Order: sequence, then structure tokens, then C-alpha cells
Amino acid sequence: MTDVPSAKPRGRESELAAILRALNQVHEPRLIVSGPALSGRTTLLREVATATQADGRTVVECSGRPDLARIAAQVNRGPAGAVVVCWDDPPWKSAHFACRLDQIVTDAAAGWVFSHRGDTARRPLPIGADIWVDLTPLPSDAVVGIATDRFGAPPAGALTELLRVAAGSPGILHEVITGLLNEGLVRIHRGRTQLASARLPDMTAVRIRRTIATMSAQARQLVNVAAMVEVDCDVAELAELLDTTVLGMVPALAEATVAGIFRGDTDRLAFNHDLIRQLVVASIPNPARRVILDRTAHLRSDGQGAPTTLANLTPAERRTADLVRLGFTNHQVARRLHVSPHTVNYHLRQVYQKLRINSRVQLAAMPWTSQPPMAGKAPYAFSAAA
Repeated sequence: MTDVPSAKPRGRESELAAILRALNQVHEPRLIVSGPALSGRTTLLREVATATQADGRTVVECSGRPDLARIAAQVNRGPAGAVVVCWDDPPWKSAHFACRLDQIVTDAAAGWVFSHRGDTARRPLPIGADIWVDLTPLPSDAVVGIATDRFGAPPAGALTELLRVAAGSPGILHEVITGLLNEGLVRIHRGRTQLASARLPDMTAVRIRRTIATMSAQARQLVNVAAMVEVDCDVAELAELLDTTVLGMVPALAEATVAGIFRGDTDRLAFNHDLIRQLVVASIPNPARRVILDRTAHLRSDGQGAPTTLANLTPAERRTADLVRLGFTNHQVARRLHVSPHTVNYHLRQVYQKLRINSRVQLAAMPWTSQPPMAGKAPYAFSAAA
């Protein structure tokens, strides 16, 4: 069992109660605990086993592909009706194994609790299930409670927002908190845990990059374009940018949401945290960024917008605007131009005033047709890495 480190399943109390109630009230029940990776299936099964043993029943714990004859023998040695098998992640895809398992489950006088790795949709399994227990994201109060236990003080402000990166996944939350502690990114001040540095832990950034890299091509394209458009996106506009329909985009959207990249609780498409969006932007090659921005500007102007006049921008303002349009933060722009963030803020305010706009989103959406000052002279350089 390797899903989540052993711990009390804070936030899973109702699921634990439902399983124990079924084991007490249903004759020889078959229960399926279903959820994506790192959703806490293993921890929940451990707690079921502990509580069932405390109730005086015989518990058989196993995972993966154990010896079925041995499992059957252990079940048959126990008192009829007083044996519970907690089985973590059986190899459901093996037809031969599933056939033998179904025979054992049918013949044995026992209760069965299986885990099933997948999203929260019910999928056909080789055995019938009396009850499905779907592990949905942890509620916010459970996330705060777990963080308080680990940090030693309640999280505050920006740290509470950062924990949204975990998307309610117990395993990812454990990873984020461990990374924050190990990398010294949090501190306790006046009885509250606060961020000492507003960045993702290294291990979390690596996992997010790996997660996106393993998604389907359609989901990766959706994530990349959404990251460049704005902090939150209109789904219909995003579909048009991708030359598809909203319905055609649903599978990729669901994939990225289950993976914890997008939030699932807003009307507009939004990343779980802007640090995830920034991480995605930093991974997109610069030519691809410009293509996405230009296509967005063309779409928003319906192809009829007149080119924006940029001649009244100074070279410094133009360099600043170029980088901001590519999705860099003010601090990242400052590092690349070797100036202070205060200077970047000043230039950006001047750009807004001269172009009669008031946001980075509007700046990114403007047609950008003139050549930048000092074109071809490499006045600054930057890479995709943040």
C-alpha cells in the first residue's frame, strides 16, 4: 500500500463512517473505494482495517496481486460472516485474475472492501459492487486542519491560497507541505504560519511539469493556451482559439481538472493557483507564446482591429511591455532587464497610460505589429525558464 503516508484520514470522516456502516448493516457487502492517485484510498483502507479489528472482526489486508489461494484460505479460516478483506488496488485489468477473484468473492462468507484507482466516474468492474465510495477533493477546512497539524500553527493569507495547488488531494497536500517545510518557505509569525517566499516547492514544480507532460496532446495544448490568455478564461473563447467547440474541449478540460491543473469550482476556466499558470508559461517556447498572443488579439478584434501605435513608447517601455505580454511577472522582467521591480512598475504604468489600457490582459490582447526598438540588436535576452 503506497498511496498516502499513514495518517488519520482528516476530511474523510464521512466516507469512513459510510464504509463501517455498510460492513455492519449489509450481509457480505462488496464495497469499492474509488478515487484518483493520491486521493487517500490506501490511508482510508488502513483506517477501515483498524476500526474493523477494534470491533472484534478478522481482517485480511492485501494489495496488488497476492496469492488468491492464500487469500481464500485466510478467509475460510475465519468465523463465517466475521471476516473483512481490505484489498488495495487489485489488478482489475487482468481478465484471468478478475475471473478467479469473482469466484472467490462469490464463494467466501466475508465482507470485501476494494480500492479502485481512477477518476470519480463509476466504471464497469469484474465484480459487482453493493456500494461505491467516491473520494472527492478534501474540503477547505480539512486542508487547513491538516496544514495546521503539520506546520504547528494555522496557515494564513497567501499560504492558504498556495495550498490550493494540492486541489484537495491528500497526497499532493502532503507533498506541498513537506516541500514548504524542507525548503524553508514558511515561518510562524504571531501564531500563524506564513509564506516566507512566494514560490512552489521544487518537488511540487517537478511533479506539475511531469503531470502536464504525461497528459494527452489535446489537454497539454489546452493548458498552454489557457496559461497565455489570462488568469481566468472564457471557455467559449478558448474553444475558438483551439479551433474546436466547447463540447469538443470537454475531455481535455476534464483531464486537466482531474490532474489538479484547473479549478473545478468556477464558471470560468481558472488555474488552481497562478503559480501553476506561471510555471506553464515559463515552459512555453517564446515563438509559441507570440503565436498564441497574436491569435488571441486577432480573435478579440475580430480581425478588424487597427494596429496599435507603439511609436510613442520609449525603448525601455517597449522592452518591458514585450516581456509582460509574454507572461512574465514584474520580478521576472526586472531580473531579465537588470533593473529593479520598482523601475518595471514605473515603465508598465507609463505603457498603460500611453496605450490607454489598465491591465496586463489588455496589453497581451493588443495587436503588436510594429518592430521593437533596437530590433536585431539583442537589447535583452531571456529563456523559457522562470
